[in-house]
Amino acid sequence: MQELSHSPACEASDNPEAPYPLDDPLCGQLDLDFGAAANLFTTAAGTKVVGDLQKSGVYHVANANTMGPVWTALVGPSCFACNAASTAFDGSSIDGVATPGGTMFSLDLSAGTTNWLSPVGDGTHYQSISTADAVVWTVAGTSNLDGFDAASGQPLVRRPLSADAGAPVTNLTSSGVAIAEHQLFVAAGGARYASAPGYVIAYKSP
Repeated sequence: MQELSHSPACEASDNPEAPYPLDDPLCGQLDLDFGAAANLFTTAAGTKVVGDLQKSGVYHVANANTMGPVWTALVGPSCFACNAASTAFDGSSIDGVATPGGTMFSLDLSAGTTNWLSPVGDGTHYQSISTADAVVWTVAGTSNLDGFDAASGQPLVRRPLSADAGAPVTNLTSSGVAIAEHQLFVAAGGARYASAPGYVIAYKSP
C-alpha cells in the first residue's frame, strides 16, 4: 500500500511520465483537472462539439465525433480550487463564472471570443450556471441570486437568499438554479448557520 500512496517526504516518482514532483500534490502539484460538467452544442458551421471548463481557467471545445480540438479560450487564472463551476449553453453562447474574483463570462460558440464580462464578486465560485428566456442565472458564494442579461451581461437581479429563507444562509457549495414553467427553484443553505434550516425558494423569472 505504501508504494501506491503519495509520499509526504516527496520522494522521487517511479512514473517516467510524471517525474518528481509533478505527480504528488504534497510536492506542489496544482489540481488542474476538470470539475465542471460538459456542454454539448453545435457551432454556426454545423459542427457538433463538446466543451468543458478546466480548473486551469481554459475552456476547451472539441469535435464531438473525433475529439479533435476546435478552439480554446482562457477565462481565468490557474489556482487551487478555481474554475470548477459548470457552464451553460444559452443557444448562442457559453456562459460561466471564472475565479478567482468571480466574473461571469459569455463566449461565442464558434470561435470562443469573449462577448462580455460582468462581475459576480464572490471569490471562489462552485455554483453552476443556468439559462432560460435570455437570462443567465447563478447563486453566488455571497448567498445572492444573480441574474444577467444573456445578450449584454447587464446585471438584472441580485437578491439575498436570506430575504426569502427568513434566516441567515451561506451558499458555498455547488448547488445551482433549476428552471421550470418560468420559475426558478433555488437551494438556500447548503452550508449555513445552525439556526437556519435548508430551503428551496421559488422565484418568478422576469
